[in-house]
Amino acid sequence: MLRLNPPVHSVPDNFWYTILISMVASFFIWQTGQELVELILMKGPVTLIEQRLLEEEGHPIQLWIVSLAGEGNPLLWNRILALSGWIFTLGLILKSIKQQSGFVGGLPSVLLLFVFPGFSAWMSSAGSGSWGIYFFLKGFYMVTGNETKAPLIRGGVLVALAVLIHPIWILPSLGVFVGCWEAFRYRLKWVATGFAAMWVPGLLLFLLLAADGLGYVWMGPASASGMTLPWGELLIRHMFLAVILLLLVVYGALRRGVGWWTLVLSLPLLMLEPFLASGMETAMIPLWVFTAIGLAKLPVVLDIRFPRMYQTVLLCQLLLWMPVMLDLRPIYLYPLLP
Repeated sequence: MLRLNPPVHSVPDNFWYTILISMVASFFIWQTGQELVELILMKGPVTLIEQRLLEEEGHPIQLWIVSLAGEGNPLLWNRILALSGWIFTLGLILKSIKQQSGFVGGLPSVLLLFVFPGFSAWMSSAGSGSWGIYFFLKGFYMVTGNETKAPLIRGGVLVALAVLIHPIWILPSLGVFVGCWEAFRYRLKWVATGFAAMWVPGLLLFLLLAADGLGYVWMGPASASGMTLPWGELLIRHMFLAVILLLLVVYGALRRGVGWWTLVLSLPLLMLEPFLASGMETAMIPLWVFTAIGLAKLPVVLDIRFPRMYQTVLLCQLLLWMPVMLDLRPIYLYPLLP
């Protein structure tokens, strides 16, 4: 009996299509890299959060780093620290997705996060909480990829550390617990033990460091951007990311796990934003991060036989961002000060 042996990729790569994606992505990488270099060299504040750090309002650790600057640029070391955290975060995402979906599967997720208009500049600015993302994802991958006690406790410690660095991760951290309770009941007690071991003394330390208590833990005042978001334009500009988010929430409910619960419990942050000491741009960080990570899982969630489809998603989203990069219609969700 004749048996067919289909190729690894059901649809072979098109050379010219790959060249087109590479050219567009390279342009975005170049533009974003230039933006980051200019940001690091700027002497004045580029975000309202940086401006308030100069006014001695903000996270106690970052205020301490500002005080070390002496006569130099008071924000320089904060920016270098934030940029390092963002680079480590992107490397962690690529490494983790590569183990499951291969290098090609992880590259679109990292590219979408890195070249998101204004996002890398925001995450590389002082007070961005980039290390909070790194520690949360490090703890998240430890929790989802281990069965033994020690790594699970370390995962809980890292998740708690991320919340202390940037409390915007408190609801996503609850998603980690709910996901463990539903899918990995054995892991929950060890993750919770690590979380409590870090959270209780850490919270007391921050209360002692911050003169106004938890007010300094939140990086920035309420509605930090002070702008009214043009939701219609933003939805059009980020259409494919929004569709990916919707598909992950709806179809991912059939394959619930720690990642799905973390993504779903990031959604209430949008409704709670008026009551948080941060702007909408900060409240949406967990959503963008886990939506981009979920892109690598989308073919599995939708049971699609053509896993290379995320290359098309990447190209279409980059083309929607092209007018922003060319300054033709500069609508930024992550604005910088003029």
